[in-house]
Amino acid sequence: GADYVVHSTTKFLNGHSDVIGGAVVTARAEDAETLRAWSNVTGTAGSPFDAWLTLRGLRTLYARIEWQQATAGAVAAFLKQQPQVTAVH
Repeated sequence: GADYVVHSTTKFLNGHSDVIGGAVVTARAEDAETLRAWSNVTGTAGSPFDAWLTLRGLRTLYARIEWQQATAGAVAAFLKQQPQVTAVH
Protein backbone atom coordinates (compact mmCIF):
# COMPACT_ATOMS: atom_id res chain seq x y z
CA GLY A 1 0.00 0.00 0.00
CA ALA A 2 3.01 2.34 0.04
CA ASP A 3 3.50 4.91 -2.70
CA TYR A 4 7.30 4.82 -2.37
CA VAL A 5 9.76 2.39 -0.83
CA VAL A 6 13.35 3.51 -0.32
CA HIS A 7 16.21 1.00 0.03
CA SER A 8 19.85 1.61 0.80
CA THR A 9 22.22 -0.52 -1.24
CA THR A 10 25.30 0.95 0.41
CA LYS A 11 26.17 -1.68 3.01
CA PHE A 12 23.52 -4.39 2.97
CA LEU A 13 23.60 -5.35 -0.69
CA ASN A 14 27.10 -4.12 -1.46
CA GLY A 15 28.71 -5.70 1.60
CA HIS A 16 31.60 -3.24 1.52
CA SER A 17 32.08 0.43 2.30
CA ASP A 18 33.23 1.48 -1.14
CA VAL A 19 30.01 2.73 -2.74
CA ILE A 20 27.00 4.84 -1.80
CA GLY A 21 23.73 3.90 -3.42
CA GLY A 22 20.06 3.27 -3.05
CA ALA A 23 16.87 2.45 -4.84
CA VAL A 24 13.40 3.95 -4.86
CA VAL A 25 10.49 1.70 -5.81
CA THR A 26 7.22 3.38 -6.74
CA ALA A 27 3.68 2.09 -6.91
CA ARG A 28 2.92 4.12 -10.03
CA ALA A 29 4.96 4.19 -13.24
CA GLU A 30 4.42 7.94 -13.58
CA ASP A 31 6.12 8.55 -10.23
CA ALA A 32 9.07 6.38 -11.26
CA GLU A 33 9.47 8.37 -14.47
CA THR A 34 9.34 11.66 -12.57
CA LEU A 35 12.05 10.46 -10.17
CA ARG A 36 14.16 9.10 -13.04
CA ALA A 37 14.03 12.43 -14.84
CA TRP A 38 14.83 14.35 -11.65
CA SER A 39 17.75 12.03 -10.89
CA ASN A 40 19.12 12.50 -14.40
CA VAL A 41 18.84 16.30 -14.27
CA THR A 42 20.43 16.63 -10.83
CA GLY A 43 23.12 14.04 -11.44
CA THR A 44 22.26 11.88 -8.45
CA ALA A 45 22.20 8.62 -10.38
CA GLY A 46 25.00 6.20 -9.61
CA SER A 47 27.74 5.51 -12.09
CA PRO A 48 28.13 2.23 -13.97
CA PHE A 49 31.12 1.47 -11.73
CA ASP A 50 28.95 2.00 -8.62
CA ALA A 51 26.45 -0.47 -10.09
CA TRP A 52 29.25 -2.98 -10.70
CA LEU A 53 30.51 -2.61 -7.13
CA THR A 54 27.01 -3.25 -5.78
CA LEU A 55 26.54 -6.23 -8.09
CA ARG A 56 29.87 -7.62 -6.91
CA GLY A 57 28.56 -7.58 -3.34
CA LEU A 58 25.48 -9.58 -4.29
CA ARG A 59 27.68 -12.65 -4.78
CA THR A 60 28.24 -12.86 -1.04
CA LEU A 61 24.78 -11.67 0.10
CA TYR A 62 23.44 -15.16 0.79
CA ALA A 63 26.42 -16.13 2.94
CA ARG A 64 26.29 -12.85 4.85
CA ILE A 65 22.57 -13.21 5.57
CA GLU A 66 23.03 -16.81 6.71
CA TRP A 67 25.75 -15.71 9.13
CA GLN A 68 23.65 -12.77 10.39
CA GLN A 69 20.69 -15.08 11.04
CA ALA A 70 22.86 -17.58 12.89
CA THR A 71 24.36 -14.84 15.04
CA ALA A 72 20.95 -13.30 15.77
CA GLY A 73 19.62 -16.74 16.73
CA ALA A 74 22.52 -17.29 19.12
CA VAL A 75 22.01 -13.88 20.72
CA ALA A 76 18.25 -14.51 21.08
CA ALA A 77 18.85 -17.93 22.65
CA PHE A 78 21.33 -16.41 25.10
CA LEU A 79 18.95 -13.60 26.04
CA LYS A 80 16.05 -16.02 26.62
CA GLN A 81 18.14 -17.71 29.34
CA GLN A 82 18.79 -14.45 31.21
CA PRO A 83 16.54 -13.85 34.22
CA GLN A 84 16.76 -10.06 33.67
CA VAL A 85 15.14 -10.35 30.22
CA THR A 86 11.35 -10.60 30.20
CA ALA A 87 10.79 -11.10 26.45
CA VAL A 88 12.73 -11.76 23.26
CA HIS A 89 11.02 -11.01 19.97
